[in-house]
Amino acid sequence: EKEKTKAIVDAEARDAQLSAEIEERAARFGQLAAEIKNTKEEIEANTQTLEQAISLREKEAAKFREEEKDMVQAITNLRNAVAVLSKHQGSSLMQLDGSLLSGMRVLLRDAAVKYEMLVAGRGEKNGRALSTALLALKADKRR
Repeated sequence: EKEKTKAIVDAEARDAQLSAEIEERAARFGQLAAEIKNTKEEIEANTQTLEQAISLREKEAAKFREEEKDMVQAITNLRNAVAVLSKHQGSSLMQLDGSLLSGMRVLLRDAAVKYEMLVAGRGEKNGRALSTALLALKADKRR
């Protein structure tokens, strides 16, 4: 009979131990489930942020390509103008007539303004250089 009583006591102790372990594991399960949920939400937020950053980068890259294309075209126009002037005027550009000089001034002013706007768009976020470029353009138009 002592053996039966001891077996019952041991079984009850084992039952209490297993019940405590079940509760402990259930609590750990709840904690891990909450961590998994938080991690999934974090991944989703990071994915959205990444998509927004990629979209912004693509827009900026497209804008840069457009500005670069404009600048390359302006440089090409200037090279062509210098080549034509060199053929017609020889070595002295000081002997240009008024209309040709005026056209060259407009071309150079346009290239300078495009360059200033490009630099302003890249360098300063507050728009100070852009406003300076626009003021320079207004001043040149008055001349």
